[in-house]
Amino acid sequence: MKRINFFESNTKPAIGFFLYMLILPFYWSNFSFLIIVAVSALAPHGHNEKNNKRIGRVNLSVIVFATIFAISILSSDTISTSLRFSAAWPSCLIIYYVVAKQLDYQKDWQLFCLSFSLCAFFSSLLCILGFYFNYGMSPSDTIDGIRSPLFIVPNDTIFLSLVAPLSISILTTSKQILIRLIAAASILTSLVVVIAVESRTALIVAIVCVAAYIWNYRSRHIVIYLSALIAAIVTVDAILGFPIYQKLPVIPSSRIPLLHSSLVMWEASPLIGGGPFTFAAHYQRFLEGVTYPSWVVVDTREIPWPHNLYLELLSGSGVLGLASFLSIIWFALSKLRSLKNQDGHSRVIMKALVALILGFLAAAVVETTLLRIWVLVLFFAIIGFIANMELKRI
Repeated sequence: MKRINFFESNTKPAIGFFLYMLILPFYWSNFSFLIIVAVSALAPHGHNEKNNKRIGRVNLSVIVFATIFAISILSSDTISTSLRFSAAWPSCLIIYYVVAKQLDYQKDWQLFCLSFSLCAFFSSLLCILGFYFNYGMSPSDTIDGIRSPLFIVPNDTIFLSLVAPLSISILTTSKQILIRLIAAASILTSLVVVIAVESRTALIVAIVCVAAYIWNYRSRHIVIYLSALIAAIVTVDAILGFPIYQKLPVIPSSRIPLLHSSLVMWEASPLIGGGPFTFAAHYQRFLEGVTYPSWVVVDTREIPWPHNLYLELLSGSGVLGLASFLSIIWFALSKLRSLKNQDGHSRVIMKALVALILGFLAAAVVETTLLRIWVLVLFFAIIGFIANMELKRI
């Protein structure tokens, strides 16, 4: 495969996105997107007007999803709560617009991947330093202590696993040794953190992502790569005292009341839902009128999401919200599938993004929520890049 020179010219909006992602592990606010906007403003405009006027199926599905989400907020049982926890959406939609409209998929792919790879690397280093200086503390306390806007709970390290396909992409295609070393370091430190925080979900997502990335390899290579990954997992787990191995037999029955509660919430308003991010109050009321068998652990804390992205959308934004979200995924995967027989560069992009999306869909079954900054940034940036390719008729 022809290696790609990272130091080819990149668009200014891509450089703005790169700077944004470098800062993200340490600081985030609703105005952080101004970094991208400020750099993007320096980019030349007016070229390729034909493409700029196109909408595209991916782009249209995002517009529909955002519109339905806004309607579900306005019809929310508690509008103030829905609005408060949706504060990050405008800035993330601006990020989507910049990535979809102003990046160049051919020139900016390597910088796009490197942005996420470095973000994961710095986030991993923060976690590793947190464990080093707070030896003996629980993973939850350690994550809480590092004060990164990306990580609220240990399972937020799913972000590190989802970035892995992007890191693998530049590891295998970049001409620059430094870039490849950064990608390798990002993958290794991410794996260490995922095991250290004892996140079974993040570990499974990492395996799903890697397996999806190498799916079209020869059978012998698939066995070699998966064996190497499992060997690395076992080795790191052994060095850290087998935290993952000890946690594997634990059945998370506490998720059952959460899932049940979200379905009850949806039944009350099936079309548009009870309002985004209002699950916490509903869950507390729900617990007052139900009982479960003794083997089910009932978590009575104020939990703001049902630990299932599909049910979060269904209960908060109804059938319309979930259907519009799934339509984005469908059109995005359809676009990526069309790249299967394209040139080598397009196939590299296709493999990495398909692996990431499949990992994202897997994580959504048991954990992810649109309350998290990393979920919003990752989702809208990735879908924006796919929309960029569609708008440019790639």
